[in-house]
Amino acid sequence: MSGTAPRIEKLACPTVIDPMGMIKPTDGVAQPAFQAVLRLMRKGHWVKLSGAYRLSAGQPPYWDLIPYVQGMRRSGPATAAARCKY
Repeated sequence: MSGTAPRIEKLACPTVIDPMGMIKPTDGVAQPAFQAVLRLMRKGHWVKLSGAYRLSAGQPPYWDLIPYVQGMRRSGPATAAARCKY
């Protein structure tokens, strides 16, 4: 995602990032890919939260993804939380 984000930022329309930017939970919330997702959300792009089973190393309720979802919900203006879709 961090390599793709600059191209997405140049688009004239909002995009949908699916699922959660394909972050790697083991890399932590400071990872460049997750920070790129947050930056894109603040600029008006959307993020799908579905597909957690594709990212998590665990079983439902995917505890390792909770810090990421919380970070997305708190990523900036109140509208950022509304940009998370399931």
